[in-house]
Amino acid sequence: MANGTPPPPQPTPAKTPTVDEALDEHSALIYSPKAPLAGKFSPKGSTPPPDPDQVRKDDRAVWAFVPDKFDPAKPELLIYFHGHNYFVTARRNGSTVEARRPDWITTNDNNDQTRAATKGAAQGPAGTFYKLDQLDPALAHHPLALAPEDGHRTHDLKGVFEKDASGKTVLGTDGKPIPVLQKGPDGNVIVGPDGKPKQVMEWDGFWVKESDVGTLSAASGLGDLITNVFARLFVLPVVPLNGKNYLTKQIVANDVNEEGLRCHGVKPHGRCRRARS
Repeated sequence: MANGTPPPPQPTPAKTPTVDEALDEHSALIYSPKAPLAGKFSPKGSTPPPDPDQVRKDDRAVWAFVPDKFDPAKPELLIYFHGHNYFVTARRNGSTVEARRPDWITTNDNNDQTRAATKGAAQGPAGTFYKLDQLDPALAHHPLALAPEDGHRTHDLKGVFEKDASGKTVLGTDGKPIPVLQKGPDGNVIVGPDGKPKQVMEWDGFWVKESDVGTLSAASGLGDLITNVFARLFVLPVVPLNGKNYLTKQIVANDVNEEGLRCHGVKPHGRCRRARS
C-alpha cells in the first residue's frame, strides 16, 4: 500500500467441495460433516473416506436457499428443523428440482421406501414444501434458509386402547384409557414375564421421526454447522452455470447477530442462543 501499511489478511478460501450439489440458482444440498446427525444413520462404507469433509451421505444433508436479496454484509439466517415423516434430500432432474429418498431408508420394510418416494413426488423437496424458498421479497428481511436433516427411520409401536362406536377412547373408572389386552387361543389374557397383562401394540404411523440433537448438543454445535455451510456455499457454483457462486463473500456464524438468527422446530433446544461464540 502507498503508506507502507500491509493490507489486512483475507479469509482463507474454503476447499472447493466435490460432494455438495447445486440444485438451481438459489438452492443447494450441502453434505456437511457438522450436520446434526452426520455419521449416525446412513449406511457406512467398507473403507474410511479419503477426505472426511467430502462424504456424500444423507445423514449429513442440509438443504440451503439463498434469496436474491440476501445481504452477506448483514447476514440473516432462518434454520428450519422439519417434523416427522419427511426428509430434506433433493436432486436436480433436468431443469427441475425434486425430492429424493434418503439413503438411510435402506429397505422397503413397512413400505418405507414407497412411502418416501410417494410423498416426495406429491409434495416436492422439504424446503419447497415448507415454503422456505417463497419468502416474500417485499419484506424487510431476506434470510438465507437452512433445513438440516433431523430425521431417522423408525418402526415404533404404541399401545392400543378401547374405543367406543364413535372412535373415542373409552376411560375406565380410574379415568385412564382402557388398554386392549392380548389373548391366547384359549381366550385368556396373556401375561408377560413381569406378571402383568400384555397390551395389544400397533404401528404408531411414523416411518421417519425427528431424532435427538446430535452434534447440536455441543455448545458450539450450531455455530459450527452454520460456518461450515456458509464456507461450502461460498465455493459452490450455482446452476445453470453463470460464473457465480451461492455466496459472494465468506462469512461465519459470528457474522450473524442474534436478531438475525431464527430457528423453527423442536430440535434447537436453545441452540440458537449459543450459535455465536
